[in-house]
Amino acid sequence: VFSQVSDRLRELLGLGITDSATGSMIMMPWIDPAERARWQEALELSLEEQEPAEIDLRLTTAAGDTCWLRVSVLPAAREDDRACWLAVGHDLTEMRRREAALEESAAWLEAIAHGSFEGIILHDESRVLEVNNTLLELTGYVRDELLGADLHELIPHEAWPPQEQDGASATAFTMRRKAGSSFAAEARSRSVVDCGRRAHI
Repeated sequence: VFSQVSDRLRELLGLGITDSATGSMIMMPWIDPAERARWQEALELSLEEQEPAEIDLRLTTAAGDTCWLRVSVLPAAREDDRACWLAVGHDLTEMRRREAALEESAAWLEAIAHGSFEGIILHDESRVLEVNNTLLELTGYVRDELLGADLHELIPHEAWPPQEQDGASATAFTMRRKAGSSFAAEARSRSVVDCGRRAHI
Protein backbone atom coordinates (compact mmCIF):
# COMPACT_ATOMS: atom_id res chain seq x y z
CA VAL A 1 0.00 0.00 0.00
CA PHE A 2 1.22 3.47 -0.88
CA SER A 3 0.06 5.63 2.01
CA GLN A 4 0.50 8.84 0.04
CA VAL A 5 0.47 9.12 -3.77
CA SER A 6 1.25 12.16 -5.87
CA ASP A 7 -1.26 13.63 -8.30
CA ARG A 8 1.24 12.96 -11.12
CA LEU A 9 1.13 9.21 -10.51
CA ARG A 10 -2.66 9.27 -10.45
CA GLU A 11 -2.62 11.18 -13.73
CA LEU A 12 -0.20 8.64 -15.25
CA LEU A 13 -2.50 5.78 -14.27
CA GLY A 14 -5.57 7.61 -15.54
CA LEU A 15 -7.11 8.17 -12.10
CA GLY A 16 -8.94 11.25 -10.96
CA ILE A 17 -7.56 13.28 -8.09
CA THR A 18 -10.70 12.52 -6.04
CA ASP A 19 -10.64 8.73 -6.63
CA SER A 20 -9.19 8.23 -3.15
CA ALA A 21 -10.21 10.39 -0.25
CA THR A 22 -7.37 9.17 1.97
CA GLY A 23 -4.61 9.61 -0.58
CA SER A 24 -3.49 5.97 -0.21
CA MET A 25 -3.36 3.40 -3.01
CA ILE A 26 -2.84 -0.34 -3.32
CA MET A 27 -0.12 -0.38 -5.98
CA MET A 28 0.21 -4.08 -6.83
CA PRO A 29 -2.91 -4.33 -9.09
CA TRP A 30 -1.51 -1.60 -11.35
CA ILE A 31 1.80 -3.43 -11.84
CA ASP A 32 1.96 -5.81 -14.78
CA PRO A 33 1.67 -9.40 -13.46
CA ALA A 34 5.04 -10.29 -15.01
CA GLU A 35 6.69 -7.48 -13.03
CA ARG A 36 5.18 -8.11 -9.59
CA ALA A 37 7.70 -10.69 -8.38
CA ARG A 38 10.61 -8.40 -9.35
CA TRP A 39 8.98 -5.50 -7.51
CA GLN A 40 8.52 -7.59 -4.36
CA GLU A 41 12.10 -8.88 -4.56
CA ALA A 42 13.46 -5.34 -4.95
CA LEU A 43 11.56 -4.19 -1.85
CA GLU A 44 12.68 -7.17 0.23
CA LEU A 45 16.33 -6.78 -0.80
CA SER A 46 16.23 -3.05 -0.07
CA LEU A 47 14.80 -3.74 3.38
CA GLU A 48 17.26 -6.53 4.14
CA GLU A 49 20.31 -4.50 3.14
CA GLN A 50 18.89 -1.15 4.27
CA GLU A 51 19.98 0.27 0.94
CA PRO A 52 18.18 2.13 -1.86
CA ALA A 53 16.91 0.08 -4.79
CA GLU A 54 15.81 1.04 -8.29
CA ILE A 55 13.57 -0.89 -10.66
CA ASP A 56 11.78 -0.21 -13.95
CA LEU A 57 8.14 -1.32 -13.81
CA ARG A 58 5.55 -1.82 -16.53
CA LEU A 59 2.17 -0.60 -15.33
CA THR A 60 -1.34 -0.88 -16.75
CA THR A 61 -3.45 2.28 -16.65
CA ALA A 62 -7.17 2.51 -15.90
CA ALA A 63 -7.77 2.63 -19.67
CA GLY A 64 -5.78 -0.57 -20.22
CA ASP A 65 -2.75 1.15 -21.75
CA THR A 66 0.85 0.35 -20.81
CA CYS A 67 3.11 2.88 -19.13
CA TRP A 68 6.61 2.60 -17.64
CA LEU A 69 7.83 3.89 -14.31
CA ARG A 70 11.36 3.89 -12.88
CA VAL A 71 10.91 3.59 -9.13
CA SER A 72 13.63 4.37 -6.60
CA VAL A 73 12.87 3.13 -3.08
CA LEU A 74 14.58 3.87 0.22
CA PRO A 75 13.77 2.04 3.49
CA ALA A 76 12.34 4.42 6.08
CA ALA A 77 11.77 4.01 9.82
CA ARG A 78 8.31 3.96 11.40
CA GLU A 79 7.40 4.26 15.04
CA ASP A 80 5.42 0.99 14.91
CA ASP A 81 8.39 -0.86 13.32
CA ARG A 82 6.37 -1.79 10.23
CA ALA A 83 8.30 -2.05 6.96
CA CYS A 84 8.10 1.23 5.08
CA TRP A 85 9.79 2.78 2.06
CA LEU A 86 10.03 6.21 0.52
CA ALA A 87 9.47 5.76 -3.22
CA VAL A 88 10.11 8.22 -6.06
CA GLY A 89 8.98 7.41 -9.59
CA HIS A 90 10.11 8.76 -12.97
CA ASP A 91 7.84 8.37 -15.99
CA LEU A 92 9.72 6.42 -18.69
CA THR A 93 6.76 5.90 -21.00
CA GLU A 94 7.76 8.34 -23.75
CA MET A 95 11.39 7.18 -23.66
CA ARG A 96 10.31 3.53 -24.02
CA ARG A 97 8.04 4.42 -26.93
CA ARG A 98 10.89 6.21 -28.70
CA GLU A 99 13.19 3.24 -28.10
CA ALA A 100 10.58 0.88 -29.53
CA ALA A 101 10.12 3.12 -32.57
CA LEU A 102 13.89 3.23 -33.16
CA GLU A 103 14.15 -0.55 -32.86
CA GLU A 104 11.29 -0.98 -35.31
CA SER A 105 12.91 1.48 -37.72
CA ALA A 106 16.27 -0.30 -37.45
CA ALA A 107 14.64 -3.69 -38.05
CA TRP A 108 12.81 -2.31 -41.09
CA LEU A 109 16.01 -0.80 -42.49
CA GLU A 110 17.87 -4.08 -41.96
CA ALA A 111 15.13 -6.07 -43.70
CA ILE A 112 15.15 -3.71 -46.69
CA ALA A 113 18.95 -3.67 -46.89
CA HIS A 114 19.44 -7.43 -46.77
CA GLY A 115 16.65 -8.02 -49.27
CA SER A 116 18.15 -5.66 -51.84
CA PHE A 117 19.90 -6.75 -55.03
CA GLU A 118 22.25 -3.76 -54.65
CA GLY A 119 25.23 -3.52 -52.33
CA ILE A 120 24.46 -1.11 -49.48
CA ILE A 121 26.87 0.59 -47.06
CA LEU A 122 25.66 2.59 -44.07
CA HIS A 123 28.39 5.09 -43.19
CA ASP A 124 29.13 8.37 -41.41
CA GLU A 125 31.25 9.75 -44.29
CA SER A 126 34.42 8.22 -42.85
CA ARG A 127 33.69 4.80 -41.31
CA VAL A 128 31.53 1.86 -42.34
CA LEU A 129 28.68 1.38 -39.85
CA GLU A 130 26.80 -1.48 -41.52
CA VAL A 131 26.70 -3.41 -44.80
CA ASN A 132 24.19 -5.71 -46.42
CA ASN A 133 24.69 -9.27 -47.63
CA THR A 134 24.74 -8.28 -51.29
CA LEU A 135 27.78 -6.04 -50.77
CA LEU A 136 29.58 -8.91 -49.04
CA GLU A 137 28.82 -11.20 -51.98
CA LEU A 138 30.04 -8.58 -54.46
CA THR A 139 33.30 -7.81 -52.68
CA GLY A 140 34.21 -11.14 -51.05
CA TYR A 141 34.56 -9.64 -47.56
CA VAL A 142 32.95 -10.91 -44.39
CA ARG A 143 30.91 -8.47 -42.33
CA ASP A 144 33.36 -8.13 -39.43
CA GLU A 145 36.12 -7.11 -41.86
CA LEU A 146 34.14 -4.10 -43.06
CA LEU A 147 32.47 -2.77 -39.90
CA GLY A 148 34.51 0.21 -38.71
CA ALA A 149 36.68 0.15 -41.84
CA ASP A 150 37.80 3.32 -43.60
CA LEU A 151 35.08 4.02 -46.16
CA HIS A 152 37.51 5.47 -48.70
CA GLU A 153 39.59 2.30 -48.77
CA LEU A 154 36.53 0.65 -50.30
CA ILE A 155 35.21 3.44 -52.46
CA PRO A 156 37.23 6.48 -53.59
CA HIS A 157 35.99 9.75 -52.13
CA GLU A 158 35.46 11.20 -55.58
CA ALA A 159 33.03 8.40 -56.40
CA TRP A 160 30.47 9.63 -53.86
CA PRO A 161 27.83 12.00 -55.31
CA PRO A 162 27.36 15.32 -53.51
CA GLN A 163 25.19 14.78 -50.42
CA GLU A 164 22.77 17.50 -51.47
CA GLN A 165 21.75 15.38 -54.46
CA ASP A 166 20.45 12.75 -51.99
CA GLY A 167 20.16 9.85 -54.41
CA ALA A 168 19.22 11.93 -57.44
CA SER A 169 22.17 10.78 -59.57
CA ALA A 170 24.77 8.05 -59.72
CA THR A 171 28.56 8.25 -60.07
CA ALA A 172 30.42 5.52 -61.95
CA PHE A 173 33.61 4.12 -60.45
CA THR A 174 35.70 0.96 -60.21
CA MET A 175 35.35 -1.08 -57.02
CA ARG A 176 37.95 -3.59 -55.90
CA ARG A 177 37.16 -6.97 -54.42
CA LYS A 178 39.00 -8.43 -51.44
CA ALA A 179 40.82 -10.86 -53.75
CA GLY A 180 42.21 -7.96 -55.81
CA SER A 181 39.99 -8.10 -58.88
CA SER A 182 37.71 -5.19 -59.72
CA PHE A 183 34.33 -4.49 -61.27
CA ALA A 184 32.42 -1.48 -62.61
CA ALA A 185 29.95 0.02 -60.16
CA GLU A 186 27.77 3.06 -59.55
CA ALA A 187 27.35 4.92 -56.27
CA ARG A 188 24.27 6.73 -55.03
CA SER A 189 24.04 8.39 -51.64
CA ARG A 190 21.09 9.20 -49.41
CA SER A 191 20.93 10.69 -45.92
CA VAL A 192 19.23 8.63 -43.20
CA VAL A 193 18.88 8.67 -39.41
CA ASP A 194 20.34 5.58 -37.77
CA CYS A 195 19.45 5.14 -34.06
CA GLY A 196 19.18 8.88 -33.62
CA ARG A 197 22.38 9.81 -35.47
CA ARG A 198 22.71 11.21 -38.98
CA ALA A 199 24.30 8.81 -41.45
CA HIS A 200 24.31 7.96 -45.15
CA ILE A 201 23.70 4.94 -47.34
